[in-house]
Parts: sequence; C-alpha cells; structure tokens
Amino acid sequence: MDNTTYRYAGLQQISSPGLSVAQASERLRRFAYVERRLMRLLASRVVSIPQRDIKALLARIQYEAALHANAWRNRVVEMRTNKSRLEGSPDTALEILFDEAEHLPDTYPFLFVVISLLKPALSDAYRAYEATTNELADYESVRIVRQHLADEEQHLQLLNLAVTDLEPNEEERSTAAEWRKRLAAYLDAGGGVDGSSPRAAARLREASLQPYHVPRTLARDTSIPRVWDFTTPATDDAKSYLDYLLAIRISEINVSEGLAIVLCETPDRPWSFYLDIARHCWDEMRHSLFGEAGIEALYDRRDALPMRDYEGVYVTEALPLEQYA
Repeated sequence: MDNTTYRYAGLQQISSPGLSVAQASERLRRFAYVERRLMRLLASRVVSIPQRDIKALLARIQYEAALHANAWRNRVVEMRTNKSRLEGSPDTALEILFDEAEHLPDTYPFLFVVISLLKPALSDAYRAYEATTNELADYESVRIVRQHLADEEQHLQLLNLAVTDLEPNEEERSTAAEWRKRLAAYLDAGGGVDGSSPRAAARLREASLQPYHVPRTLARDTSIPRVWDFTTPATDDAKSYLDYLLAIRISEINVSEGLAIVLCETPDRPWSFYLDIARHCWDEMRHSLFGEAGIEALYDRRDALPMRDYEGVYVTEALPLEQYA
C-alpha cells in the first residue's frame, strides 16, 4: 500500500480495468451463497456437536456468516441485479459441495474440513477479489471484503484453538482427510468459491443423495451437570433464588439449539427469516454464556450449578415452527 499520498481519497487500486459490473455482481452473488450455506452448515452443528465451548463458538460464527451473506445480498442489489437471482444457487457445483459437507461426521472431521478447506477457500476468494477489482469503481465491495477478511481471520484463529483441544484418533484423522479430499474435488468442479479457476470434472452426489436433517437428540459434554428441571425457590431466599436464576440462564443453550433446528429445517422462507433466526440463535447462546459467566464469577468454576434438560427434549421433539411459535 502506498502511504505517501492521499490523492484519490487514499484509494489504491484505481488504474486497473478491474471487473465489469456483471462480472463483479456474479462473484458477489457466489459470495452471498457461500456465506449463507456456511451459516446453515455451522448452525446444524450447534445441535449435533457435544462440546459446549464449540457449540457456543459455532453459534457466533453462524450469525457472523449470516451478516456477511446479508451484506453481499444488499451489495448485489445495489449493483442493479434482480433480487430474485439471490434466492437460488449460482452454481450447481457449489450447491452439491455444501449439500455434501452437511453430512460430515463427528466433531473433528467437521472442524478439520471447515478450517482447512471451506474457510480458507472463502478467504482466498475474498483476497483475489480485492486484488482484481478497481477500488475506485467498486469501493463499497472492497470495504465489505476487508471487513469480512478480518472476521474470517478471527474465525480461523478461534476454530484452530478449538481443534487443538480435541484429541482425534487415527481413524478420525483418516476420515477427516478423506472427506477433505472429496469435498475439495467438488469445490474444484465449481471453479473455486468465486468460479474464476478452471473447472475440474463434475462430480455426482454421494452422501447427499438423501438430504441432511439435523439429529433430534441432545448432544452434551460433561462440562455442565444436568438435571431434568428445577424447583423454584422462595424469592426471599436470596442465595437460592440467585442460583436458580443463573441456572435458568445457563440452560438457554436449549433454546439456541432449538433455533438452530428451526433455521436448518424450515425451507422456503424469505431471507429475512433466516437472518433473524441466526441472530436469535446467537442471542440465546449468549444468554447461556451470561449464566456461565455469572456462575464462574460467583463460584470460581462453571460446573457449580446444573442446567436443565426438559426444554432441550422439547425442542428436539417439536416441529420446528411449533417450537418457535
């Protein structure tokens, strides 16, 4: 970057031909689709991954992916692309890639593919866009790219920390490597995230011959003890009532998981529906973290009070829109 001049408002990439409006909007449409599919993919594991700390991280990242998708959708419309073009898949190869990825098994293979393939491919596409487009003509897109790249860098840092806490066995490592190789072939068939690379041979569906559905069972680690429900103490018993309120709060992870099910299992809704559910999913997870932080501040350990299961059983048994109502 040239820091010796403030001409052209400090913009750098002003002389290159860049991308046409049609070329730029098509790449951004792909970005919007990939971020939307990452939102759904990560939300699905808020339910099925047992590790509490990873659940919480995925709840945050799925919401930030939703924000990214929303920013790209708005930008594409600003570039005079009809909103209807944002509703479907821009490329069958990308669609199959994410349909297949939804079937990734277990915690380690899932996270391994996300941090070694899907997230890096998206970041590479963002960097390529920033390097190619004319910053003067396409200022708003460049600004969004840079914001998203900062998020992606932090996502990868945090997800890598999560992976280092896992202790995969040889079978899990082998499974992860096999899935990464296969999904990379699907990505190559689409010419990469942005579609600008030469396309490899098209690949047929394998795992996604049947659509993925979020498992309807509670997945929990042992970090927080569990009970079926609480007995409400008298409000004048200050200590017991505070414990009760904190335990209620930490139990809101159940609601977050229910919202992840709503997001993944409710098709054909307007984009605004999914954006709001992604936000609500993260909000409820934050509420659970409020409880955890309060318990840890009070007792110096997060497992001093239990969470309750009955809401979690309800959200796994109810129809998605019934539980949301």
